[in-house]
Amino acid sequence: QDRSIAAKAAQAQQAHALREDRLRALRADARRLQALVESAQARVDVFEQQVLPESRARLDAALAAYRGGKGGLADVLAARQTLLELEMEALARRVEHARAALGLEYLTEGAPS
Repeated sequence: QDRSIAAKAAQAQQAHALREDRLRALRADARRLQALVESAQARVDVFEQQVLPESRARLDAALAAYRGGKGGLADVLAARQTLLELEMEALARRVEHARAALGLEYLTEGAPS
């Protein structure tokens, strides 16, 4: 009977150790995803607060120059193309952020804060 009790105690101890290992792994995943969310948000912020406004200003300047007869249509088109490419890049950064946030939400669903 002592062997049976000892075997069950060892099984319980092993199950506890496995649970602790899994919790450590989940916590590490959560920290990694939180870091991804934060870095992705920082990239989104840079695009929205700096890159896109600067590109829009360059487009506005090119349009003003064109309307004033001091710039060419090619300059306007190039500025517009650059802005569109940057808007696509900003969208990609938002998608990256959303994916990381969704992964974190999925991992922590139901977890205490």
